[in-house]
Amino acid sequence: MLRYYTDLSEQATADVLGISVGAVKSAGSRGLATLRAALTASHAADAADADEDAAAQAQPTPERTGRERSAR
Repeated sequence: MLRYYTDLSEQATADVLGISVGAVKSAGSRGLATLRAALTASHAADAADADEDAAAQAQPTPERTGRERSAR
């Protein structure tokens, strides 16, 4: 992820880390896949929470009785 954070080329990242360009590409691919999975899971959890909130808000509320109205 250093490559994206510092906006370095694959070659420059490889030089800084002392690894091959192929290793930089591989590590970047794995890192992006992990980030993608984490964001997808987070989005799914947020969507489920929003669905639960919407369902709870859609529940009908009990109507007031005549006695409650006259108490005002």
